[in-house]
Amino acid sequence: MATQGAARCIPMPGLYQVPQTGGGAPQRPQGHWETRWGAFAQSKENLIGVAGGRRSEQAAKDAAISHCVSKGGSECKTAMTFYNQCAIVAAGEAANGLFTTIFRKHYTIEQATNDAMDICKEKNLKACEVYFSDCSQAEFIQ
Repeated sequence: MATQGAARCIPMPGLYQVPQTGGGAPQRPQGHWETRWGAFAQSKENLIGVAGGRRSEQAAKDAAISHCVSKGGSECKTAMTFYNQCAIVAAGEAANGLFTTIFRKHYTIEQATNDAMDICKEKNLKACEVYFSDCSQAEFIQ
């Protein structure tokens, strides 16, 4: 069927409008990141205490020392703290038959492990292996 007059192009209602409510880009969650701490403690008997996911460095130290003491350790002291990272405890046997304990931290367990194994090689330690690993990653709080 023919139309009379000149053909016109007119915009279709709503074609180029962005919806004002609903259906838009998702809202970013409101909140903030909080640091999480971990620690290792060691006794004179080479017993190891561990703690992770604590809100402060002191809380991590206290928990690791308490864990060390609960295992029968005496004179437990903080060996290492870490935050928003992963950490490992490794040990290997020296030529004199004594074990050397190695503490390493990094952003991944794999890299902390690689660093510890490099130290084992440098010190010529035998049967070096990881005995414990943990990550205390930052936590998003809403």
